[in-house]
Amino acid sequence: MMLRYRKTKNQESRRAHVLGIDGLLNSLANVTLEKGRGQNVIVPDWLSNALDGGKVEAMTHLAGLHLVAHRNIDRMKQAESLLREASEKGYAPAQEQLGIICLFGLGRNADPEAAESWLRLAADQGRGVAQSLLGMMLATGAGVERDLPQAMQLLALAEQQGDGFASKCLKNGKDLGMVPQFAAFSLGMLHVLGTVMSNCNDDDADAEFLHGITMLAEAGDADACFVLAMLKQQEGNGAEAQHWFLGAAAVGHELAVLIAGLLAFVDQGDIRDAYPVTDWLEVATQDGSAHAQALLGLMHTTGRGVDRDVSKGNRLLDLAAEAVDTSSALGEFVRTLEKRSYLEMLMHVLGKVIAAQMSSGSFAGSDGGFDAVEEATQLAKQGDHFAQVFVGLSLWAGQDVAEDKLGAIKWMQDAARQGHMEAQYFLGVCFDTGDGVERDRKEALGWFRLAAEQGHEDSQFALAHNSLLRDGTEKDQAEALHWLRMSAEQGNATSQFHLGLALLNDIDTDPEDGFSWLFKAAHSGSQNAKAFLDRTKRD
Repeated sequence: MMLRYRKTKNQESRRAHVLGIDGLLNSLANVTLEKGRGQNVIVPDWLSNALDGGKVEAMTHLAGLHLVAHRNIDRMKQAESLLREASEKGYAPAQEQLGIICLFGLGRNADPEAAESWLRLAADQGRGVAQSLLGMMLATGAGVERDLPQAMQLLALAEQQGDGFASKCLKNGKDLGMVPQFAAFSLGMLHVLGTVMSNCNDDDADAEFLHGITMLAEAGDADACFVLAMLKQQEGNGAEAQHWFLGAAAVGHELAVLIAGLLAFVDQGDIRDAYPVTDWLEVATQDGSAHAQALLGLMHTTGRGVDRDVSKGNRLLDLAAEAVDTSSALGEFVRTLEKRSYLEMLMHVLGKVIAAQMSSGSFAGSDGGFDAVEEATQLAKQGDHFAQVFVGLSLWAGQDVAEDKLGAIKWMQDAARQGHMEAQYFLGVCFDTGDGVERDRKEALGWFRLAAEQGHEDSQFALAHNSLLRDGTEKDQAEALHWLRMSAEQGNATSQFHLGLALLNDIDTDPEDGFSWLFKAAHSGSQNAKAFLDRTKRD
């Protein structure tokens, strides 16, 4: 009997459900047999005639028939031979599919160099899947020289064509500077699924598929552990999902290690006490993971999840600042001391969101991500002050949500009333400048004072500056010097500069004390201090 074929439709199966995997794997075999696998491929006359005429479309279609009818070595080789012939004639769909076979080693040994070559040819002709896969290879350095700028360009092109994997890579990874990590996760998952699916031959393919992944996971394959955890999560089996997530972390899966670290950071369940999470993070930091360095550094500086060790924490944060993508939110928060307080907010919200999603069974669902602002808003409504600040900042900047300054101030007020000093400082600036609210100097000073009393250096400088602007009484001068010194001792360069000038102008103070603070300010990066000291030398 002649086999008929039709275009692939979305199959309600485990394979198609994992993060929308059907899109990429359907590029490997773009026809589905109505009669299933295990039957001989009988080529219809019209297709045979097209093959005789050297039609590249016919070669690619027949390759698809071979791939679906029998997922075994012989059929894979026949498919590869057809795809190679079509590819060498410049047919982009065949180049794309041949690149996938070479990349994931389906029916053959993996060959990243050949994969890059074929995928690049297809990508240059506008094939979205090829652009996505090549972008992920370049982002991770998987068998090729790493080139993150080119990777981002290719992923953006693929996203414009509707490629789901590229979109998820960019959506989940861009703000956190984790595009390479999400790309590595995607490539690892595709490798596992492709390897297992290429050996599924019977009618109960889903059961065979799950068995194959379980076997790989039990053998210690980190990507298989992570994929199996997602499958268990989707089934609503939270205990098994957690087991395999932590199993992936134990064998060095970077994303799993970071998830375990975030859960320990927010004291989720028994993870912190029952598993050596900090040991996993230590190994990841030694392997150069900037995100592990940032998370473990924050844990040590705050004492959340580990014994507090501020010195070690700051060293790790400094290492992260040197390596992380400075255009990302994480890079913004770790590269300067004054913004590191926001890092705790970011990690806290991420940890809480992941914990909530894992509890509800929605983590790593078929959409492959989450709406951070929406999830944080739910936490904010429950009174979580870190989430309130996160939502407030997002609304203020219009980051992934429509700009709403009034809404932002409302959330900041909720957090500030709970004692969050960054929210208090934020409100102080708003009321001081009239940005988003009616200007109210008294209200601004009230918020600055609350934050300053908790040690917020910029708020301390704001109070000092306000005192200096007043009538210049001894009380004003004393208060200004008090807050300048408090802020300067925390390393605030602006406060160090103004404290140095104030002490130089105080006849009862040794000038050396003033110059000492000016030198500290210059060392901290104050251009005003450097200019003043240069003029002093010339004079």
